Amino acid sequence: NVSLVTIYPVFAAHQVEWNIMGKTMPWWSVLSREAKTTDISPANKAEFYRSGSRHISEVKPANELAGKRVLDFGCGLGRLAFAFANDLGASVTCVDQSVHHLKVAEAEWPGQRSTATKGDVEFVVSSPDLLANMGARRFDFIHSVIVLQHMVPALQVIYLEQFCDLLADGGTG
Repeated sequence: NVSLVTIYPVFAAHQVEWNIMGKTMPWWSVLSREAKTTDISPANKAEFYRSGSRHISEVKPANELAGKRVLDFGCGLGRLAFAFANDLGASVTCVDQSVHHLKVAEAEWPGQRSTATKGDVEFVVSSPDLLANMGARRFDFIHSVIVLQHMVPALQVIYLEQFCDLLADGGTG
């Protein structure tokens, strides 16, 4: 039986590791074929964000998320969050434990934002108490990919339980 109090030290160690990568080599940490640098070429960056559009087209039909609230858990540099907002017009909460990844994502969003988008993205640093981070907000769709496998099982369980609590009535994940 794991409680939030007992999981904080494990989370803190994990958070430090991802913050170091986010500060020193954010692109490599999500694209291991890239150099371990703080930036990548504009062409590689454009392809990275285009791949988010391809991914979400396989996840959820556009008509189901237009104008809806989406939680992108473990958003990293915003690849999927930006696609949910641009392609589907969703209001996206981009959540990550790395403040440095979120800073890069927030800096990239104005350049990646479609002029036609009706969606938007907000950036939130997570903790094991995701419910406290989100307050009273509930989401129509919760999405997380290539994130949970980096966590110890106790954190996986805590987050999965909270995802269920964060879903709005009729929401999916």
